[in-house]
Amino acid sequence: MGTVRVGDLRPGMVLARPALDKTGHVILRDGLPLTDKHVQLLTSWKVEGVDVVGVNDVPLAELEAAAASDPQTKARLESIESRFQGITDEVLLQLRDIVKRRCLSSSVRP
Repeated sequence: MGTVRVGDLRPGMVLARPALDKTGHVILRDGLPLTDKHVQLLTSWKVEGVDVVGVNDVPLAELEAAAASDPQTKARLESIESRFQGITDEVLLQLRDIVKRRCLSSSVRP
């Protein structure tokens, strides 16, 4: 499963998780094969991306390496890393990676 930007969705792709609006309400259920009409709906609700079955996420290290040349993104990543310094709890480390991936997805597109 991987996140796909709404503009890159194609009919027939299947949602791995429910598509949510900005307030967390379900717009489309998981397991739904997407149609052009669904993509239009997601666009109108200003959904940025959805999780799709069969799409692999780019490894975080690869995204970080691609962003290394951008000083602003590098500073944001360092700030995130400093906030999680000394943390050993696996759940919190997963949260750190989610925050980093979100930061990178807004600045680098593999």
